[in-house]
Amino acid sequence: MLEIRQAAYSDLALIVSWTTKLHTHEDDGSIEVHENFSDNLFLWLKNELENSNSLFLIACDGATPMGFISGTSSINDNGLLKHSLKGIVQILWVEKPFRKMGVASQLLQSLTHCFQETGINYLECSYTLKNKLGRNFWLQNGFVENSITARKLLSAPAS
Repeated sequence: MLEIRQAAYSDLALIVSWTTKLHTHEDDGSIEVHENFSDNLFLWLKNELENSNSLFLIACDGATPMGFISGTSSINDNGLLKHSLKGIVQILWVEKPFRKMGVASQLLQSLTHCFQETGINYLECSYTLKNKLGRNFWLQNGFVENSITARKLLSAPAS
């Protein structure tokens, strides 16, 4: 039976592993990763796990972890928006054997509920063009694409 629980520090190694898989799934190779990628990822996720504005939820079937979602809240306090608080889905990963079973939707539903309880009235997420599976999931779950991030690689200055 599917259970969703808040992640603990003891889950950090698994979260790092899953986030690395997501990076591999989405990476198009256009930008070189830092030589300390794994260590830096561990530190960033550890800090996010300890951040009171962030939430990590893990889906389990008994003792078997299936996937996770992480989100954080952000304040846009420039006075331009009526509602300055938004939720950001940072990472969503479900292991392949558990896909197409509604795990990702239940994780998103749980995160959404937590955000709603804290007064957040909208969510944002990002995914790469390479991640067609992710795009389909977000669109099927009511997200609407409303911005594009374009990238231009610059050459290093001549010495």
